[in-house]
Amino acid sequence: MPLLAEGYGWLPNLMRRSGGSPVEARLLGRRAVGLRGPDAVEFFYDEKNVRRHNAVPEPVAGTLFGKGAVHTLDGDEHAARRAMFLSVLTGPARIRALVDDVTTAWDEAVTTWPHRSRIVLFDQAAEALTAGVHRWAGVPLEASQTGRGADDLVAMVDGFATLGPQHWRARLARGRQEARLADLVKGARGETADAAEGSRTRGGGRPPGQPLPPAGTADGSSGTAQHHPAYRRGELPADPNELIPQGGGPVTGHRCPGEPATVGLLEALVVRLARLDYRVTQQRLDISLRRIPARPHSGFVITDVKHAEPT
Repeated sequence: MPLLAEGYGWLPNLMRRSGGSPVEARLLGRRAVGLRGPDAVEFFYDEKNVRRHNAVPEPVAGTLFGKGAVHTLDGDEHAARRAMFLSVLTGPARIRALVDDVTTAWDEAVTTWPHRSRIVLFDQAAEALTAGVHRWAGVPLEASQTGRGADDLVAMVDGFATLGPQHWRARLARGRQEARLADLVKGARGETADAAEGSRTRGGGRPPGQPLPPAGTADGSSGTAQHHPAYRRGELPADPNELIPQGGGPVTGHRCPGEPATVGLLEALVVRLARLDYRVTQQRLDISLRRIPARPHSGFVITDVKHAEPT
């Protein structure tokens, strides 16, 4: 309940009250230990110290990650699955191809905005990402399915840390999308469905001084990233374990392999948004840190959009 009441502030507040020492708590019904600091990051991301299997609470596995996801595997099985992700997310050429497909989807969508009375930027960005990533991955998605697909993907992220209707929407969304993709994979391997050459549907792939509770969860925290003094100055701390917005350790371990893709997409889409001429109407733009995940209350509504050709 404290997590639901305090949101992102829950663990930092707990740490402050403990004077920075490791703290024990319960997280989504599981025993957990909270750690922070560079030494804790090094410990947490050392594969010898933490076991992933059964560590992810079921509400998270059933919505955000999916059952049997790479986040729940250990040893050779984890290494093989992670290598598959790295094979498609590593290297400038692969990132460039992803950025090209997503920006193409964005540019196509923007041409329709001048003819609409209002645009909710959060929703439109989700649809552009959904269409572009499907195109990049070689996974068929009809234009008429893009809105529903984007809604389901947002719901999975939006409901993993909540109770009630929001959480059940996330479960239903994951069920729909997993069933759709499973049918597509079966059809592609049986040559009854159309999948682009090279599509992933065509082939398979496989704290110091503080004991962790058995079958419990460890939460490694260096504090909320945007509150780090170096981050606020536009700098990176000298120790890479001080600021870990995408996870710590090497990319072959737990560090998110999507980090270069995220940076590449932001660099391209922020420029495109800046080139647009639009009005921002009166609305609620506050972002509550009690909400997980955080997002602008209004979704950022713009009107009177004047399209500028991408250069």
